[in-house]
Amino acid sequence: MLRYSIRRLLAGLAVAAAVVTAAGTPTSAAPASDFELYANDVLVAPGGAPQPLTVRFSVEEPSLHATVTVDQSGVKGARVSKPIGDHCTQAGEILTCTLWNYPGDTGRTYMLDLTVMADGTGEIGQAGELEFTATTSNGLTSTYRSKVTLGEAVNLAADQELRLRAEPGDTLAPNLTVTNVGDKPVHGFVMEVNPQYALAPQRRYENCEYQPDDLESPFVCFFDDVLQPGTALRVPDDFALKVRADVWAPDEYHGTVHWMTPDEWQNQRQVLGPLGQKGTQGVLKLEPAAIAARAKQHPQADTDPYNSWTRLELIVTGGQRADVAAVGATLNATVGTTVPMTVGYINNGPAVISNGGDRTPYASATATIPKGTTVVKAATNCWRPPGSGNAGAAIYHCGGDGRRHAGESATYTFQLRIDTPGHLVGRVDMMLSRDADPVKVEDLNPANDTAEILVNGTTGGQGGGENGAADDGEGSLPITGTSTGLIAGLGGLLLVAGLVGFLLARRRRTNFVA
Repeated sequence: MLRYSIRRLLAGLAVAAAVVTAAGTPTSAAPASDFELYANDVLVAPGGAPQPLTVRFSVEEPSLHATVTVDQSGVKGARVSKPIGDHCTQAGEILTCTLWNYPGDTGRTYMLDLTVMADGTGEIGQAGELEFTATTSNGLTSTYRSKVTLGEAVNLAADQELRLRAEPGDTLAPNLTVTNVGDKPVHGFVMEVNPQYALAPQRRYENCEYQPDDLESPFVCFFDDVLQPGTALRVPDDFALKVRADVWAPDEYHGTVHWMTPDEWQNQRQVLGPLGQKGTQGVLKLEPAAIAARAKQHPQADTDPYNSWTRLELIVTGGQRADVAAVGATLNATVGTTVPMTVGYINNGPAVISNGGDRTPYASATATIPKGTTVVKAATNCWRPPGSGNAGAAIYHCGGDGRRHAGESATYTFQLRIDTPGHLVGRVDMMLSRDADPVKVEDLNPANDTAEILVNGTTGGQGGGENGAADDGEGSLPITGTSTGLIAGLGGLLLVAGLVGFLLARRRRTNFVA
């Protein structure tokens, strides 16, 4: 199971490479803003496992299909494997793949997963270039080059799983080790820790690079030790991870620790981009100390990249939840005018929400638009339920806003036309639910999960914004509203009906071809 999960992690890292502009030589016949093409560099070892190669490109205009050609005539000692299926054909040094849109998709993003493997020829240290050309059915084209390098075969291994148990705010000292199970010395190595949101480094070392504390991002540490065959090194006891004080509890979190060679890290840096600043709290040293060996002569690549990962499993104990309140709106406006209406929800804490834990819930909201008004423009991250037609709907489901700490809110601004005079009433229903599970998770105060939308439509005079204030035209209305439980039953049903759409909307629409 771990090996399968690591394969998915490796593929995910290659996917993430598409969002950075890393080393490589792009040449495009179309403007870069209209057509972005990317493929990662690859380091392979004779006798080693296939390495992931991901080709990804985005176009501004939708297209029915796209064609990708891979010219590997510039690479010696390694081959690009033809994917399973009939969407790719091989003709000499040229691999050609056709990518089709899914029905109803906009066709803006395409991705092709390939692998590269050493073929037993070539010399250690030599490098060549793959050339990629992508052409869409509506005539856009772009090219890109990535590098393939043959490295010396080494083999780093780590414990497959490490289970931790703690309460919010606790500090843990994970026992992380790396072993050289190959027959050649490994000259320096890199430890990449992907701790998920729940775990943060307690100290920031001078030989490690870190992202800001509030990001769910990896940190990386660099070591100059030479690890001889059959020996192991471990991190010291003062290397500690702290469980963030605001995590939902009880909960479960999963992360990884990956050991790799410095040469492999240079390729992975393309994926991650600059991590951030180095620490200032001393140098992290492994123990026991390694014995110096012969000088390194060639780039080094791990023959089995799957056994150098440790899966971190954190069980957070205790009891800590959050009070998440719906936020409604009050509008005063003249019939016939269109005004902004801002609704949403706010996390009153103490626990964080939507942070990726197995049991941490995600927040969503359903806005029931007052009768006598029409939505001219829906808010970002909001959508109509299926079958509601193209006209302004009476119900909108909203979500996919990411992590919210205590005191943080999510807002949705609609452009609302007032069609009928009088006091018009709608509602906002907030719902917490877990990923792929449309069952409501109760927060600390269910009484404020519903808030009213109040519209006072007048037939003459100056229409105002929220609470009678003049509309500033920017949609930045004060977020107020009266919570009510009298109409909570209907809102709960609407939330369950719309949650499937919310879960789908949280995922990027991408065409994958493996």
